[in-house]
Formats: sequence, C-alpha cells, structure tokens
Amino acid sequence: MSFGQHSGRRISLAVKIGLVFSSILLLATGFVGFLVFSQTRDRFEATSFERMNHAVALLESRFAASLSAIGDDIEFLAHSPAVKGITRAHQAGGRDDVTGLTSEQWIQQLAEICAALLKSRPSYFQARLIGTEDGGRELLRIEQDVYRQRRVPEEQLQRKGDRDYFRHTIALPPRTVYLSDIDLNREYGRISYPLTPTIRVATPVYDRAGGAFGIIVINVDLHYLLRELRVIAGPYADLHLVNHRGDYLAHPDSARTFGFDRGRIERLQDDYPQSMPLFLGESNELQLVRQADSDDRKVLHLRRFNPFNDSWRFLLLGLSTPYSRMVADADVIHRRSITLTVGIALLGLVLTLVFARYLTRPLSQITRAVQGFGEGEGRSLLPVERSDEFGALALAFRRLSDRITSQFGKLEHEIRERRQAEQKLRQAKQAAEEAARVKEDFLSLMSHEIRTPMNAVIGMARLLQRSEQSAGQQQIVRTLKFAADNLMALINDILDYSKIEAGGIVFEQTDFAPGELFVNIVESHRPRANDKNLRLGLTVDSSLPAALHGDPVRLYQVVNNLLDNALKFTEKGGIDIEVQSTRCAADRHRLCISVRDSGIGISPAQIEHIFERFRQAESSTTRRYGGSGLGLTISKKLVELQGGQIAVTSEIGRGSTFQVSLEYQEGLALSSPEEPGSGGSSAGHSLRGLRILYVEDVAYNVFLLESIVAEWGVELHTASTGSEGIAKAGERRYDLILLDIQLPDISGYEVAATLRAESEGPNAATVIVAVTAFAADEAQAAMRQADIAGYLSKPLEPQALYRCLQNAARHRASDNPSHIDTKEEPSFAVLEHNYDYEADKIRRALQLLHQVLDDGRRTIREAVEAGDAARLRAAQHRILPHIKTLGMKVLEGRLSAAAAMADNADTERLRREAACIDEALDDILAGIAAKLGSSSD
Repeated sequence: MSFGQHSGRRISLAVKIGLVFSSILLLATGFVGFLVFSQTRDRFEATSFERMNHAVALLESRFAASLSAIGDDIEFLAHSPAVKGITRAHQAGGRDDVTGLTSEQWIQQLAEICAALLKSRPSYFQARLIGTEDGGRELLRIEQDVYRQRRVPEEQLQRKGDRDYFRHTIALPPRTVYLSDIDLNREYGRISYPLTPTIRVATPVYDRAGGAFGIIVINVDLHYLLRELRVIAGPYADLHLVNHRGDYLAHPDSARTFGFDRGRIERLQDDYPQSMPLFLGESNELQLVRQADSDDRKVLHLRRFNPFNDSWRFLLLGLSTPYSRMVADADVIHRRSITLTVGIALLGLVLTLVFARYLTRPLSQITRAVQGFGEGEGRSLLPVERSDEFGALALAFRRLSDRITSQFGKLEHEIRERRQAEQKLRQAKQAAEEAARVKEDFLSLMSHEIRTPMNAVIGMARLLQRSEQSAGQQQIVRTLKFAADNLMALINDILDYSKIEAGGIVFEQTDFAPGELFVNIVESHRPRANDKNLRLGLTVDSSLPAALHGDPVRLYQVVNNLLDNALKFTEKGGIDIEVQSTRCAADRHRLCISVRDSGIGISPAQIEHIFERFRQAESSTTRRYGGSGLGLTISKKLVELQGGQIAVTSEIGRGSTFQVSLEYQEGLALSSPEEPGSGGSSAGHSLRGLRILYVEDVAYNVFLLESIVAEWGVELHTASTGSEGIAKAGERRYDLILLDIQLPDISGYEVAATLRAESEGPNAATVIVAVTAFAADEAQAAMRQADIAGYLSKPLEPQALYRCLQNAARHRASDNPSHIDTKEEPSFAVLEHNYDYEADKIRRALQLLHQVLDDGRRTIREAVEAGDAARLRAAQHRILPHIKTLGMKVLEGRLSAAAAMADNADTERLRREAACIDEALDDILAGIAAKLGSSSD
C-alpha cells in the first residue's frame, strides 16, 4: 500500500479536525457570552446613571437646606433684642433710651448670644457685627476654635468697609440674606492655615429711623457640610463643587481646589470642555465623560443650582466615578460568562485529546524509538517495517541520523581545536597585560630616576640665569636649560602617551579664562620666536566668553604642542594663532583654534600618517629638529577623548595649518591668578615668617628649594631621612610640611601616616604636600590614602611652589582668630570687569554664581553631617574659585581650614567652622540676590 493511496488516514489530519472543532466551539460560546454581557452592561449602565442623578439631586437638597438653616440663624441674630438695643443706644449717644443700658452692655449681651450660637454650631467659626461708621469697623467679633468661643479685644477689631460682602449686604433691604462667594478664609489680608473653605452669610441691620446701621455676618466653615455631602455620596463616588467661574471648590484631589486663591488656575471647563452649556445657562444638568490617565474613563454628573440672591452667580454640584465602577456588577456577569466559555472550551479540548490519542498511538511508538536513538539505544526500535506514513517517516529519520553522526564527529574536532585556540588567546592576553603592567611600572620608575637628577639640572640652570654672568656663560646656561627642557618634554610625552594608551587620562572640570590661557601660551613662546626673528600673532574672536568650564590643562597642552611644532619647523615668516567662538547651545560654545605657520610644510603622502606615533614628516626630521614624534599623536588623542576634532592642511615649502575644534560649557569668570611678588590680594597672606619643614635626602634638591624661597622670608627647616622628619615634627608646629616620597629609611607615605596617627602632636592637622618625581595615578591615589593634601612635581616650578606656600599662609591665618575679620562684603568689581560691564551678561553670571554657591552650601552641610571628607573637599574645590572672584579672603581661608579639619576627623572644630562658612555663604547669597534685584529694577 503506497504513501499516496492512504494519505486520507493520516493521524495529523485527525488531530487537525479535533482542533478545528474545539476552535469553533470556543468561538460560538464566546460570541454568545459577548451578546449576554453587552445587554447586561447596557442595563447596568442606565441604572447607574439614574442612581447618580438621584444622588446629585439629594446632595443639592441637602446643600440648600444647610444654607437655609444658616440664613435662619443670621436672621435670628439680626432681630435679637441685643441688636435692637445697640442701634437705639447708638442713636441716643451711647445709652439706650428705652432700657437705660449702655452700648457696651448690649454688645456684651449680643456676644453671649453669638457665643451660645457658635457653641451649638461647630461649623460656625466667626460671628460679627460690623457698623457703617469709621470705614466699616467691627463692633463685635466672636471666634470659635475647637469648640472654644472668645470675644476678640477691641484693639484687634478690623475695618471691613471695603469687602465685597459688606458692600453687597449693606445695600440689601431688611430681612434679606446675602451669601458670599465660597473662598478660603483670610485674616489680615493673608490666607489662614489650616486652609478653611468659607462662605459668609450676612444680613443688613437698620435703626428705628430706617437708616442703615451695619450688618450681621456669620463665617461658616464648609468642611463640615462637604464632609456630610461626601457621606451622602457614598464610598464609590467623588464629590465635585464648582463656582460660576468654573473654579474647583471641592475635588477628589484637594491640591486642585481653590486654585484662584492659591495663584493658579484649576477649572472644570479645562478638564471637561463639553461642560460649557452649564455655564451659558443652556442646560441645568449634564452627564460628562473624560478619558482618565489610565485606560478607564471617568463619568461626572453635574447639576446647576443657585442659592444666591442674584442671577449671575450659581454653583455646580456633582459626583464622579470611574466607568468601571458603574458597571462593576455587569463585569461580574462578564467574568462568569468567560468562565463558562472557558469551561466549555476545555471540555471540547479534553474530548479532542482523547480522540487524538486514540488516533496517534503509532506516532507515539515512533517518538519513543527516536528518544531511544538519542539515548544511544540504536536505531533498531524504529518501526521501518510499516508500509504506511509512519514507516516512511522512520526510514527518512534513519538516513538523517547517518548524516548527523558524521557531522557530529567533525563538530567535536572543530570544538576541540577552538578550545585550544581560546586557551592560547587567554595566555597571550595575560602575557600582554603583564607586559603592559611591567611597561607602566618601568615608565613610572624611569620617570622618578630621570626626573630626580633633572630636578637639579633645571633648578641649577634657573639659579644660574638669575646670577651675573658673561655673555658666553649666559649662552652656555641657555643651551643647558634648553637641552634639559627638551629632555623633560620627551619624558612627559612618553608618560602622557603611556597614560593615554592605558586609559588613565582623567579630564578636570573647572572654570577657566580662555582668553588669558591663549595669551599665556603665546607669551611663553614669544622669546623663542624673537630668537628666530619670527612673527608671532594672536587673533581672538570678540564673542569668546570670559569663562568656560572644562579642562584648561589639556587645552593648554594641545595648543602648546601645535605652537611648539610650528616654531620648530619655521625658519622665516611667522606663526598666526586664530581663535573663533560659536554658540552651539544656550550655554555651550564651540572653539575653533587655527595654528598657521610659514614653515617647511608636509607632503600629501605624509599628512595621512602625521598623527601616528613616532612618525614625522621626513626621516631626517628627528635628527635635524629633535622631538619624540609623539606630540601630535598625544594632541589628537586628547582632542578626540574630549569629543573634538583635529585636522591639518599643508603645502611643501609654504607652511601648514592645524585646526582644532572643541566644545565647552559656559562658566563663571574668575579673577586673575596671583603671581609671586605681584602685590595683589596675596599681600593679605604674607609668606614672611612661614615655618616649613622639608624632608628630602638629596642635598642638591634641598639647596635648590633654599635658593628659591630665600627672598620670600620663609623659615625653612630640613631633614634628610623620614625618621629625622618625624622627630623634628614632634618638636614644634609647622605651617607646611614638604615631603619627598622616596626616602632612604622609610617612605614618605609612612611618615605622613605616623604624623596623622599622633592626634596630640603639634602637626597632626598640618597640611602635608608631597614633592615627587612620580606622576602616575597610582602614586596620587597612595597620597590621598596617606592623607597627603597634594603634590609638587620635580623639577620644582617657583610659581607652583609660591602658590603652595600662599595656601599654607591662608591656613595659618584661618587657624589664628586674631587674623579673622568676622564680617566681609562680597565685591562684584572683578566679575563686572570680566563681562565688560554688560548688564545682561552680568545678570546671567550672577544667576549662575548664585546656583553654584547655593549647591555648594548644601553639599558642605550634607558632607559635614555625614563626616564625608572627600565630598567636602570636592565642594570646596568647586566653589573656591568663585569665592576668590568675590574677594572673600576670610571665607577662602575658612574653606581651606575646614577641608583640613575634615581630613583629620576634627569633628568639633569642623562643625564650628562649617557654621561660620554657612553664615558667610548666606551673606553672599543675600548680596547676590540684592544685586540681581537692583539690576532688574
């Protein structure tokens, strides 16, 4: 019997028939269930709408009854004997001509009546008698607070003649009650707290002659009435109350009520635009539907009614509920119908499975045979002897298994080879990582070993330049310093490239003055340009901001490299630097820096490789001009790591142009940095008498530092070993400790740790600065761990050393109360000068400055509370340049002192210092706010 002849008896066809039958049964029962649910849902929806309409009518009736009861109470007061006696006494000059009682006696009787009324009505919180004389002055006010009634003293009574409810009520005829608009209660012109929704019920009072004497007013707290209405509405509906303008007076979200009293607009017509017929008087009742934030719709039923004595004021009272809540019962029926449908479908599915199992028994045999084959039992279990579709399937599987077995053997061989290759790759990766670590350690060690003697060479060259020499000797010293500087530049290039390759570059984020930076770069190269008779020009775009926020050191390094190359390869003509600035966002600027020279140029073939490491334009370039071949490579890496671009155009014999494009955020302008001997604000922190301990084992390094500080009036003490430094530090207090890291007996880290551990020692809180030839990040991390405040790189730069000593002088001033002026005013002169006295720029800078200082103050508070020294130091670093700009020298010293106290866990002193800092920042922020206020005027 062939496969084609018996295709009608395939098991798969029988299973399909069973599944189709189950599907038809499921669709039929589902359709019937949907019809039943739709009809039931419509019926429940109509019933729910009718119930909601009835509930709103009941709410309106209760609201009107409450207002009517209040009107009865106000009429009772207005026509009480006490009120009549008060009017008669007023007409008779202060004493009632009928009873002989004085005005005050009648007012006292009225006060007792009002107090009794308020006691019986918890929702009444004020009852007042207001006369028409003296600007509508209150004659009596009774207040109720937590069921306690009191009469307000006469000196606290107010004039209410300008209030709307007074003017409207006094114009009414006798026995007419006025209802005010519903708003939040105010006392002395301000909203009173807790917030009290209030309606004022008033009626006029006339004397015997028919003249207007005043009004009686009751202030009603509507919290009680609204709470009662919510109880009537029930737990499944939310109350809404809207005035004639559409303002919410009651809403499920209390934050949306009385927006007109709290400075914002929250209105019904904005949420439900279809409610306009109620406001136009075209309809007195509406059913509104709004799509809520979720998938569920919201239904609101509103009724318009007018409890007031005028036609233009009215209220909208209503209830809202999610649509799903209205038809909840219908949903129950729906779920039951779904359950029934699923039950019928499951029953059909069970019957189908029983039938399918009967028909698929041969297929099960094949399945077991295939599973046995997979478990290694061979292919003998396959029913290949059958002549039907299952026999054909078993035969096809046997052929397929032969191919799988063959391919599986090949796959096992490939997997084995791949695992061996991966093992070799892991070993190679580990070897490469070890080589990189060894290279980094080697570079770090070579940096120290080379920088240490170079410190002496460059330092001695500087000292020789400052001494009197013959012309020949000057040339020798210049040559010596030039060679030493080139060698140091080569070392720096190799270290920078190694750090970039290892991913160890960290970009600083600080405010800097770009114009000053470019001027400094050009002026630092001008002597070299003059020696070669080259023109050196700088053109800066007038739109360049006074300050940018980013990494000025890396920008300086990139432009310095390009200018150094231009001077190196230019023999005649000149170099022009052009800086253009373009605003690319509200507070971001893109700088385009062009360095154009008239030098030897670069061929098109070499331009493609000019930014590659150890590559120069020609093979003879290194021999003729020197250099590492890394300058342009480092510059390109630094630019690209900051998201910028660098490009070059050149022509042989006519020069080259390098263009750099970088984007920066706008910053706050800073004051100019102080130089040694400038006589600027640094004079407030003189170095004279500053006591320093320098721990250094190399004699010529000690001699170099002594030579540098000789003319600054510094008291210098030295030690040649770590143990000697610890001993000297234990004898007296120093203002600064300069500490070499590699000492002959113990390391500088151990010296710092020993000094910090001696909490009672004279130098436990003294600032320690490392003087080291190391520049690796690991060394800096170890310094932070040893509580070393910072470091000076060898060879020592006099300017960097001066700034370090000046900071130590500020620390000394802040620790000595006699040097502290407790009050100082911020000066905005530098900031105004930096922004060319342009009002808009100054205002923007003040706003940014206010934000930065406010954030810094909050961070300092949190850091002091948490004892987080690192966070406090970061906050100090962020705001200190701006404090300098404002000329706040005392606060500047306090910030530095606080950072030192935090580092040394001096908690008590730190809290006192932080309180002073907080007070000073408050004064600065107030000064900035006043400055902003005056500029806006």
